[in-house]
Parts: sequence; structure tokens; C-alpha cells
Amino acid sequence: MSSWPPGGAEIDWGNVQRSLRRQFIRRAGTGDREYIDDLVQEGSIRLLRAVRRGPVDRMDGLVATIAHRTWVDFIRRRARCRKLFSTGAKTEATVGPEAFAWGDPAERLRFVVLELFEREGSTSCLELARAHFAGKDWKMVATALDRSHDAVRKAWSRCVEAARRIIKEDPALSRLFEPVENA
Repeated sequence: MSSWPPGGAEIDWGNVQRSLRRQFIRRAGTGDREYIDDLVQEGSIRLLRAVRRGPVDRMDGLVATIAHRTWVDFIRRRARCRKLFSTGAKTEATVGPEAFAWGDPAERLRFVVLELFEREGSTSCLELARAHFAGKDWKMVATALDRSHDAVRKAWSRCVEAARRIIKEDPALSRLFEPVENA
């Protein structure tokens, strides 16, 4: 993995992904192992973007830097998530207004809904939400769950209503969807 010209054809992606995986496994605790594949994918995308910007003299150094930065971002996202969804803490007191300005609104909604169902322990709604956000067809989901199409659609409708109610009733969560004013 030495110097590489822009274009993408000469990267040994298998080697890059193995290197990223080793670095993430080295950093991960037992509770973080389930995120390794996602982190490898995120690191690979970051590497692709970096090599498209210009020539790389030391691919191994770039991979190590990207692994480090991807890991730090993962830790920050996890810490933000824990602050937002901690069960004992008052969310408004622990999270400032700047935390509510992150990300694309659609991604913010996806994140909040998935974390909400996980926090509430609603595994069926969590499973349906993951299918919805992955763009899966409800008929296929119904078949996979061995349920009728109508039953799955009705269950998802109840899940959406529950999420709306919880978000609306929680002042901190409802703030996530208010327009952010530039200070």
C-alpha cells in the first residue's frame, strides 16, 4: 500500500477493510463489537472520499488516520445518544441547544425513532422501524415475520402513533424537530 494515483482502481479494498477491522477490534470493548462492520464500512467510504481528492503517498498511514477519526466520531455519537436517551437524567439539563442542530432532519428522525423504540423496549416496533427505514416492502416484511400484510401495516401504524405521542410529550425530544435559529 504505497503511493496511489486518483481513480480508485488500484486500492486493495480487502486489505484496507481487514486493516480497518483490526484497528476497530483493538479499540472496541465487548459491547462495541456489534458495530465493527458499520465502522469498517464508514471508514471505507471516508477512505474513498479521501483518495478521490488527490494522490496518497502512504496508504497505510491514511487508513490508520481514518480508522482513528472514525472511531472518535463513533464514540462522540454514542455519547450524544446516551445523553439524549438516558433514563435517569433530565435530558434538557444535560444536553444544550447545540445538540439539537445536528444532521439532516430525515436522519435525525430515523435516529430518534430507532433509539426511542430501543429505549422503550419495543422490539416489534424497533424491527418494523428498521424495515421501514431500510425501504423494505411491507408484504416482504409480513412474509418474513409470518404475519399478514394487514397485521404488519396496522402494527406499524400503532408504532408510529406511539412514537409521535412520546416525542410530542417529551419537551427535549420535541425540540429536536423545531427549526434551529442561527445565533
